[in-house]
Amino acid sequence: MERKQQYIAGGVVVIILIAVFSGVGVVMFLQQTGAGGDTLIFGTGAGPDYLDPLDVWDSASANVLDQIAEPLFRYDLEDPDLPIVPTLASAMGTWSGPNYTVSIRQGVKFHDGTPLNATAVQWTFDRIQYFLNATGAILDVYDLAYTTELYLWPNGTHILNHTEVIDTYTVKFCLNYYYAVWEPLLCFTTSYIISPTSHKSDTRIDLDPSKPYVVGTGPFKWVSQTAGDEVRMTRFDDYWQGPSKIKTLVFSIIEDPNARNIALITGDINFLDDPLPELLPLFDVTTGITVERGVRAAQIQYVGFNTHAYNVTWREALSYIVDYDYIIEDIMLDTAVRLKSNIPVGIQYANESLDYAIFNVTRARQVVNSMTGFGYGLDDSFATSCQWEEHINGSKAPIMVTNYSYNADNLVRAQVGLMLQDDLELIGVKCTLIGLSWAAFIRTTYGIPPYSKDDLGLWFLGWIPDYNDPSNFVNPLFTVSSLADDTQLDDATINQWMIDGLVETDDAKREAIYDKIQKRIVEVLRPYGFAYSGTNIDAYASTLHGHPNNGMSKVYFYPCYHA
Repeated sequence: MERKQQYIAGGVVVIILIAVFSGVGVVMFLQQTGAGGDTLIFGTGAGPDYLDPLDVWDSASANVLDQIAEPLFRYDLEDPDLPIVPTLASAMGTWSGPNYTVSIRQGVKFHDGTPLNATAVQWTFDRIQYFLNATGAILDVYDLAYTTELYLWPNGTHILNHTEVIDTYTVKFCLNYYYAVWEPLLCFTTSYIISPTSHKSDTRIDLDPSKPYVVGTGPFKWVSQTAGDEVRMTRFDDYWQGPSKIKTLVFSIIEDPNARNIALITGDINFLDDPLPELLPLFDVTTGITVERGVRAAQIQYVGFNTHAYNVTWREALSYIVDYDYIIEDIMLDTAVRLKSNIPVGIQYANESLDYAIFNVTRARQVVNSMTGFGYGLDDSFATSCQWEEHINGSKAPIMVTNYSYNADNLVRAQVGLMLQDDLELIGVKCTLIGLSWAAFIRTTYGIPPYSKDDLGLWFLGWIPDYNDPSNFVNPLFTVSSLADDTQLDDATINQWMIDGLVETDDAKREAIYDKIQKRIVEVLRPYGFAYSGTNIDAYASTLHGHPNNGMSKVYFYPCYHA
């Protein structure tokens, strides 16, 4: 799931604030204007693009859905190991061959009063199957659920065959083949259970206020969205775990990262995830604000390389010309940790002992020199750059011309682009920066018409797990038919190993498969410049308690309260 946005301050506003408030026993200089009591206001950079679980595959949308609807199983966000625990299921399920049987929790109601039972679960998954085109009813590929590929084998076979109601509170999932990560997939947003009486099963839920909204079993109910301003939810008093202490939940949409961070200081919001690294020293000394530096996030942030445009030799050169230390130390201000594989620490089988690329100008130039016709014979010494700069300053044509795309509201990605322009000049490559809106950027990386993945040269993006399994950092990102496969990598060896990893039941053999996958991706194919994993940092009003800082980088407000 894309792709939580990371930000860094680069504006005069931040510099002035630090100069004025640092070193003086800082206090909260404005009263809390909209937060506190039984209201929680979360400052976010974007509202939901989608509300239908079928299409929720971005963090801004998932953050909203996580408050409203629930899956059969979820990750225990308060446990650093993130074990899967029953939610709308009353216990973990049982396997019998390729079939998985689940007991449903009794006494649970949807927001519209409909009782949760096995029939409601079956209805939800029949609806999913319909929009996966498992029934053959959908002809237009653009009518499919955006998350379709997560419910398919890499060869296009459907994972789920059908769902059976065994009795009122027991349901059986009959799979076409045993699937090693079925339980984690049941934790994913598309698998969230919604009310069968809220709308028709063959229609989508959207953000049109004149149409039915999403109706789940979660601790909060959807109220409204004001585009570009806020999303408003209210407490569900009949919630099965008891009503939240928060009565009104507001997602305040503040696109400008400086303004969003300052809103915490002024009291216009009282919870902020991913605060600006440059503002952390100010938050640390401000009375009334708590900064929680939590666990390393199980995520990847990377510079993407278009594999259609650049062969593996070019990708090797690009990998060694990215200044990873600069990104971590000067842009992220040491709030991140170097990423060494496509599977991050915190996800099973992550391997950090690989021969991953580092910033090495000499190595990058040697690789370029190895390609006849691209600066062949130029001095590869880092200290001697004049021959390479001639290809940038106009006296000679660039060795290569590329572009770097990013969402313009993200200051980290903007600064990475400026860095890459300078880095690429060291190997005679001219790079043009293309700043896009978030919607245009994510649709370009997904290849959703009228946008195309082929428009990308280089870009900076992240991936937060849809579920906690290594397959989720391989199958969506490196399956050529996947929306999320932004590099368009299509490697027959990786494709086969992906399937092998999904059917293997022996843990040691499964680990060996993912070791091979990581080694080939990191050391041979090089579709990414592996940049960093972030530290999960939250900043919030000191009156607020209970939010689970977690490696999945989720926001979940049911446990929260003011005191």
